[in-house]
This record gives sequence, structure tokens and C-alpha cells, in this order.
Amino acid sequence: MNSLEHVPCPLCRESRHEPWGSENGFTCVRCSGCGLLYVTPRPAAAYIDRAVQLGVHASEQVEMSVVGRRAGWKVSRFRKSLQGVMPDLGRGRSPVRWLDVGAGFGEFVEAVRSLAATGSACEGIEPMVPKAQDAQRRGLPVRAAMMEDVQEQYDVISLIDVFSHIPDFHAFLRDVKRLLGPRGEILLKTGNAA
Repeated sequence: MNSLEHVPCPLCRESRHEPWGSENGFTCVRCSGCGLLYVTPRPAAAYIDRAVQLGVHASEQVEMSVVGRRAGWKVSRFRKSLQGVMPDLGRGRSPVRWLDVGAGFGEFVEAVRSLAATGSACEGIEPMVPKAQDAQRRGLPVRAAMMEDVQEQYDVISLIDVFSHIPDFHAFLRDVKRLLGPRGEILLKTGNAA
């Protein structure tokens, strides 16, 4: 594996931490400053970027595909959640410009498009090329891109189970702010309760 790097807490930048757990040869720690759980040491940033884009994480012992597959059942679940959280999204309302960051196979984009008013522009970006290509084959507007590749502004930016994968929260949120219109909203769901 490429060299490992020790990193401070991606939220508060504290370098003190205590071990929390381990898996696949990596240690998850709890930040002594804010309590966030994160991995350190971790593979170097260039290694992570390449692995994310290709969907394959390699080490000396094993090469592991993390691409996964589309889960069609998520579309109806996302649609139902959206109707409860954002009832103004429904048809007959004003068009919306929406970006789903970390769109995966496009299930969330598909749900938003099915609910958004006529004239809306709903698209996604996904750093993992195989996932973006799968969504494109299904006719969904998901492009293989990173936040820094996007220049447009949006009314809504969604981050569904993405935030816990971000290595630098501060830089990421600056990018989100840059892409949000003047009255823009963020829809965030994360599985990292820490």
C-alpha cells in the first residue's frame, strides 16, 4: 500500500485522539477535542483519490472493489423522504436547480427528478467513474466529477451519506458555499453520528 499519513481531526483540527476501533488494518480514533470519529493514520490523499475514482482499494494483501451496485428500492424511499422534508418540491411549484454530490448510481437524482417541477435541472456528481457511467447508461444526469470541477450555482445541494467520507470538512464546505445560490439550501444525511 502507499504510505500512510497521520492527520488531525478533519472538523476541529485537534491532533490528540484516542483509539475507538479498527477494521481492515486501519484504526478509527475519537478526537479529544470534538469527539468526531475518523481514521488516522490513513492512506495518502493521492492514493485515496485514485481509489475513489476507480472504485478499487488495493493493498499488499488484497485488491477490493468498492463500486457496489444500484439499489432500485432506494428511489421510492428517497421520494417518500423528500415529500416529507421538502413538500414544496412537488410538481406545480417553481423549478429548482439541484445538485446531488456523491450521487453514486443516481437513485437520489432519480427521486428528485420525479418530484421536481417542470423546468427543473436536477443532476449529480460522483467521483467514482464506474458509478457515474452506470447512472449515465440509465439516462440519469450524473457526471464523473469532483466539487472543484463544478462552476454552476444551485438552489439545493444534497449530500446523502457523503459527509462522513470527506477528508477536509472546511475545504469541502467552502466548495458547497461557492456552489449555492443566494438563498440556497443544503440537504444533508449522514450515517456518521459522531
